[in-house]
Amino acid sequence: MGTPHQRGNGVHLGQLMTKIALVFVAANDRLLKHLERDSEWLQQQLGQYGPISRDFVTKFAFEEYETPTLLGHSIMVVPRTSAVVPGASDSEPIAMHADHINMVKFSSKEEQGYQTVCGHLHVMARRAAHVIDQHWELEERSNSVRLNTEENFSVPFRPSQMPETHYFVARQNELLKIHRILTGKGARRIVILHGMGGIGKTQLAIAYAKRYKTVFSSIFWLNSKDEENLKGSFRRLAQQIVEADPSAIGSAVTNKEGRSDEIVNAVKRWLQHPKNTSWLLLYDNYDTPKLPGSNGSAEFDIRRYLPESDHGSIIITTRSLQVKYGQQIKLDKSKDIHDSLQILSNTSNRQGVINDGGDLTNVYHAFGNLYTDQGKLKEAEQMYQRALQGNKKVWGPKHILTLDVVNNLGALYEIQGKLKEAEQVYQRALQGYEKALGPDQVKRYLPALNTLQNLGDLYESVGESEKAKSAYKHALDGVETVLGRSSQRYQELEALLEYLYRED
Repeated sequence: MGTPHQRGNGVHLGQLMTKIALVFVAANDRLLKHLERDSEWLQQQLGQYGPISRDFVTKFAFEEYETPTLLGHSIMVVPRTSAVVPGASDSEPIAMHADHINMVKFSSKEEQGYQTVCGHLHVMARRAAHVIDQHWELEERSNSVRLNTEENFSVPFRPSQMPETHYFVARQNELLKIHRILTGKGARRIVILHGMGGIGKTQLAIAYAKRYKTVFSSIFWLNSKDEENLKGSFRRLAQQIVEADPSAIGSAVTNKEGRSDEIVNAVKRWLQHPKNTSWLLLYDNYDTPKLPGSNGSAEFDIRRYLPESDHGSIIITTRSLQVKYGQQIKLDKSKDIHDSLQILSNTSNRQGVINDGGDLTNVYHAFGNLYTDQGKLKEAEQMYQRALQGNKKVWGPKHILTLDVVNNLGALYEIQGKLKEAEQVYQRALQGYEKALGPDQVKRYLPALNTLQNLGDLYESVGESEKAKSAYKHALDGVETVLGRSSQRYQELEALLEYLYRED
């Protein structure tokens, strides 16, 4: 209700009144300092809230009218841009037709503000029952997984056995649909993911498996492009099962020359065990189903390869609309602006495109990144400048989102050969990060470390070895803290420093 997540416009007035009060009584303005624009405390709160915002519903109420002050003028104490946190999952802004003081005061139940708040509370309460039921179901499945572990039906999850998913865009609605189906009550549950080639079926299935891996005792990916590949996948599954428990499925699969049909049946028997109920199978790229009257050599009926039990969970990805033995989810091109900006982020191989929920300034920023990678440097600079002006207006010149654009603009100037301008912009970004986050937090903030490394690259390219080593050393210390010594980023920076010291 009118919470100043970014700043409060009445802070300076409050500090003035506190100073006046100090003449008469003891007073403390520490809270007011926390509410100043770009305060480290506020930004820490936002940083902690963002990752957990999907765990609950949030309603952001904001005032629509200015509040009269003791000095005779009126101010908007907490404007909408501060009251509403951008990018929060499962959230909704609520306009209150009142000033800051009266937005939480209601004279009767018939007052519009009271009815607005109660209406939202009733909706949240109705949804709560369903959410609690889901949590209980997840708890029951987790207990089942633990029991499976005790019975040796647990097989370690191996994402390395699955195709790599570099450019997956998180389809949150589809992920939730899959989860509702696979965790619903009843017997065996099957999800059929339909869609054109390249639409993201495989990536979605794998993303689901990775997100909910703790819900299942074992997860297996099977290449279902044709029967030969599918049988090969069953052989691999058998080896994984035997590694986890050598006595699980008998000797039929211990010999690499074992017959494919024997291996398939042995794995199916293991999956059909009455106490082995919490597995997930991903049958990927089943695009050639056996159709009545058709004699295609590559066609086959996948149902021969499905466990015959009434338990377990299955996802099948396919381009064919003829695969109908399960609950179908059809994938189309994403219409979510959040996902569209993520595609831009993936294409340009940069992060931070969608930090504030996809407003126009971030669209400019995203296109700036994309144009830079495409070599369209003039267009990229125009986009960055627009993003910079927009972020300054919305967040202020010292906000970390504004500084992220400044850093990328510096990188663009360096590519263009404007080295003096690039150095100035990098230094400006570093000073801004340190002021916004503080000297300790800035050492753990990756965009600031990126700026340090960019600055080191710039100094190294113009022969200023000592400045380059200083920048690289500071970046290396931060990367060690955030990513660790074993990370590729740390090793690359360490190699750069070693090279510079050898050159000396």
